[in-house]
Amino acid sequence: MDRLNAIEQSIFAEAEVADLCRELATAFYQQPAVQEFWLRLARAEAGHVLMLEFEKWRMAREESEAQVRYSDPALVRQMKKFDDLRGSLVHPPEFKQALAVALKADEHCLRFHDERILLEDVGVNDAVVQAIVDSEAEHQAVFSELLAAPDPVAHLASLDLGRLGEFTID
Repeated sequence: MDRLNAIEQSIFAEAEVADLCRELATAFYQQPAVQEFWLRLARAEAGHVLMLEFEKWRMAREESEAQVRYSDPALVRQMKKFDDLRGSLVHPPEFKQALAVALKADEHCLRFHDERILLEDVGVNDAVVQAIVDSEAEHQAVFSELLAAPDPVAHLASLDLGRLGEFTID
């Protein structure tokens, strides 16, 4: 009977610790400075994901090259467009900075979507969670806009990168 009581007490103690941890996490994530950090991280992540999207297109292009062997002139033009875009992304300092910030942030936190789930779990301000969702949608919109442009390289130069938010984290 004593052993059963000890086990029962242990279970209650674990539940109390879990509750305390959740309360501490909630208090931490609801601080304005912490929420501002997540807003900036979400915006930097948008720049990072945009770079990754172009890398995916590069890999798809290489696979298409191997299959088609330049038999379709339209496909060749599209591949050239992707190559030009990718080359232009190497140079703008905004993208280099966004990538560096996002990679640095990755060292200190879980992946982006996991963090969003964590933020929702501990009751972070809905505006912060919505800003993260909006940043995810924004990078997709910018990516689609670049691909649809007749001259993506020129379009990239004229793009309002401010739409992706700040690229630095203090």
